[in-house]
Amino acid sequence: MKQMNFKRISIKIIFWALIPFLFVVSIVPVMSHLTIKNSALDVVKRRDAAFAEIAAVRLSENLQKYSYFLQTIADTKACKEMSFTHMEPLLVQARSRIHFFDGGIVIFNKKGRVVWSYPLGFQKKGHFFPSPSHFKSLKNNLRPVFSDIFFHAPLGRDAILIGVPVIDDRSRFQGVVAGICSVEFSTLGTTYTKVLEFKSGKSSFGYLVDGDGHVLYHRHSSLLGQSLMDQEAVQKVIQGKTGATFSLDESGIKLISGFAPVPGTRWGVITQGNWTEVEKLILFYIRLFTAVLWCGGIVSAGLVFFFIKKHLNPIRVLTQGADRIAQGDFTEIPVRKTGDEIEVLSRQFNSMARALKASFANIKNRVEALDNARTALENSEEKINGIINSVADAMMMIHENGDILWINDKGKELFGSGAGEKKYVDLLYPNNPPPGSCIVKNCFATGIESDSELKIPVNGKIMDFWCTSNVVLWAREGTPRRVVLVCRNLAEKKRMREEVLRNAQLAALGELAAGVAHEINNPINGIINYAQIIEDTRGSGQEDVELPQRIIAESMRIANIVSKLLSFAREGNEEKEAVNISEIIDDVLDLTQAMVKKDNIKVIWEAGGGVPLCHAVTHQVQQIFLNIIGNARYALNQKFSGSHARKELIISCESVTNNDQQMVRTVFMDRGIGIPEKIMDKLCNPFFSTKPPGHGTGLGLSISYGIIEEHRGELNIESVEGEWTKVSIDLPIAR
Repeated sequence: MKQMNFKRISIKIIFWALIPFLFVVSIVPVMSHLTIKNSALDVVKRRDAAFAEIAAVRLSENLQKYSYFLQTIADTKACKEMSFTHMEPLLVQARSRIHFFDGGIVIFNKKGRVVWSYPLGFQKKGHFFPSPSHFKSLKNNLRPVFSDIFFHAPLGRDAILIGVPVIDDRSRFQGVVAGICSVEFSTLGTTYTKVLEFKSGKSSFGYLVDGDGHVLYHRHSSLLGQSLMDQEAVQKVIQGKTGATFSLDESGIKLISGFAPVPGTRWGVITQGNWTEVEKLILFYIRLFTAVLWCGGIVSAGLVFFFIKKHLNPIRVLTQGADRIAQGDFTEIPVRKTGDEIEVLSRQFNSMARALKASFANIKNRVEALDNARTALENSEEKINGIINSVADAMMMIHENGDILWINDKGKELFGSGAGEKKYVDLLYPNNPPPGSCIVKNCFATGIESDSELKIPVNGKIMDFWCTSNVVLWAREGTPRRVVLVCRNLAEKKRMREEVLRNAQLAALGELAAGVAHEINNPINGIINYAQIIEDTRGSGQEDVELPQRIIAESMRIANIVSKLLSFAREGNEEKEAVNISEIIDDVLDLTQAMVKKDNIKVIWEAGGGVPLCHAVTHQVQQIFLNIIGNARYALNQKFSGSHARKELIISCESVTNNDQQMVRTVFMDRGIGIPEKIMDKLCNPFFSTKPPGHGTGLGLSISYGIIEEHRGELNIESVEGEWTKVSIDLPIAR
């Protein structure tokens, strides 16, 4: 009979539920008591710490009215100037607030000595500030100070001092205005009481200590001024900590002490509560809980036995429905209208089946969408790869260890098909280690975009590239992980620029030729005349030595002019060398002398003595100077059609320091029409010109800017429209 009953599911459920129930009833009360006790202790500690912190903040806010009153005195003109003739009437007007300070108001000078007190003579002059450390804090921080307890001789009892700095109109420390309050009898006690006198049980209260652990306020006035440094809460609060401690008093009562520092002071607020009462209350509820647990367990066992039979069949139906769902069949189960949780559970089961069916369909759709997205991503990657490979520059991604992760088709064409399996140093610096100025190394080190012109061996030839590196992937800690390097071949760019430069040079040459023709014409006429004189006098037998010498001088003059013209027209060496800027200016002025003289322009050439040599390409610098002189001629002719005293071009040259680098600065200043401010930032743009059509290409300054930038120099243009224009060119000196 017992064996048959034990096989019944209802008996099994009750039997196997009884064992854990007995275990739970035995263990839970003990564990609950320990857990609740520890949790309650933690909650009470955090509560008392919060109470102490709130009280400290409220007390700090209430204390500000005392410092505000003293600050109004410190901000008066008489106090800033340490002139106290009108100080007493001022305080009499504020007598409604003077009662805050039953120890009087004292003013100290910047050396910490008493210079004035109210009531007059209450504090002897010359006495020092009671606390040197607080005076130093006032002087250094220029913020109000609330002192610790000290014995005040005029009052004959313990007191505290509230001090504010006196700062003159030049923000200089001039002294201190201090109010003195007795610990026991001042109105501060009312402030403490309002904030700290709260109750949480019969023996719960709060008190206040100063930075040395002495009691400023306590429910028991006999403790005022006493040191409580032996208490853990006091030791922690004067260290600026916030929290709560657990301790026993002399009678064995367990106490919880919350503590928090008072903002703006060295003081601390401590709250004290009775933990023993809380512990008794916890024990009472644990016993009540245990009794309820036993009663509930017995009643529950009977009810479970009664209802198992009634609700076992619907549960079996639910189990069968769950099996079908596990096999992918989301058919709903029939719902029996029993009106209880089983009916609700059945309906919820059907809702779950419908939701799972919808979720399954949604997952299926999402999988299809993911497949479509993956296909689109693959197509997008193909497009991106096509774009990257169509770029005319070599591009590569570099790992932080120097490996090349990928390289585009142009890079493979330049550096070989196996370039993607090498390190970047093998491509850029195959024969030497990378220098300290390596742009890839600098980009990994600083995370900042870096660029430079490099000479890279390609198929046995050294080619010029403009290389730029930039970070494309960062680590979580903020360090570069991947860098993209772009290398642009400069050969074609340099060829086009040289062609444009040559065209501009030829245009300038044509303009110079007209002036040179005029210059050559005069000495040729002189040569013809002198030769005619020799011819006429040859028959008379007279020897004229001076005429051949004149012929030679005029011929040399022609040769010199033609030589400089040919030197300018000749394609010069592109290699930079040490050049003398003054000599280049002299040559350019010789070439432009005729045009300048024709336009009635006065050239003032102020050559600086001892100007060092520059590292530059001679004919390129000539081209820059010719372009600038041409622009100056146009500006002066637009403003002065004929001759004028102010129609002049001033040229100077000197050695300067620019960004810690020695440079030679050449300045061209004309008093022409100037440049409108709104187009100053466009002057160096290609094909931008202020001249009318047919008078300029707009490439002059653009070419000049490019040449100066390649020389690692600077071009600066300043102008006032209608007044003047100044162009400054800085070029590095030769090392």
